Amino acid sequence: ESVTTSVFGLKLALKRSYIGYNLKENLTGKSIESVMEECESSVANLPEKINTFEYYDFIQKCLAGTQDTHINLKRLITSPRVTSAIASVELIDGHLYIARNRPNLIKRFEELAESPKGTYSEYLEPGTEILKINDKTVSEAISSLATYISASSKNFKIDFTVSNLFNRDFAFPDKKEFTLKVRTSKGVEEEITLPWLQMMRSKSATDGSIEARLRLAMRGIIKSNLIDPDENLMR
Repeated sequence: ESVTTSVFGLKLALKRSYIGYNLKENLTGKSIESVMEECESSVANLPEKINTFEYYDFIQKCLAGTQDTHINLKRLITSPRVTSAIASVELIDGHLYIARNRPNLIKRFEELAESPKGTYSEYLEPGTEILKINDKTVSEAISSLATYISASSKNFKIDFTVSNLFNRDFAFPDKKEFTLKVRTSKGVEEEITLPWLQMMRSKSATDGSIEARLRLAMRGIIKSNLIDPDENLMR
């Protein structure tokens, strides 16, 4: 009931203050009215109980339907981020490549897993192509995450989605690890599994939501400071 009330209030707020409310249909072929009606209808598909960040994700998806870069969700609760050994990736002609990794963090992962040195780094070098993410093609993985992104242009939507594939503060993963199928610059293909980490925005005890931290911990996603107390591995 509270979610329904929130969506109705959001609809009214957009109708009163969003200049494109009655113009968007001419640009995108879909009116904001119909976007919000779909959002209202989809409330029925939610579980009986949802947590704060599941609520935020739901509203973020609703706003994404407006296809407007200027309409975004401002969260009242600071969220932790989930991050990984992949610092950034780049999409080139439909192919996803690792642009920058975190070598110190990769080395630490190898130590914790008691894996031979280079087990991860060999397959996470810049220039390595990512072929699949959790058994999804790159296109499928991008399309799935893109449903949370409000953007006025297709290119911006894709670029922003790609930048959030392995480092984000929404759409938290359900599992503590993710699997990649990669192809190195030498043409070697391999499947590797990497852990997610939850990273705090600051050292403040009040930073981030305790609820979100607990949810991530329950999924086995550990805090980055437990393996990186001096914050050197993220560099």
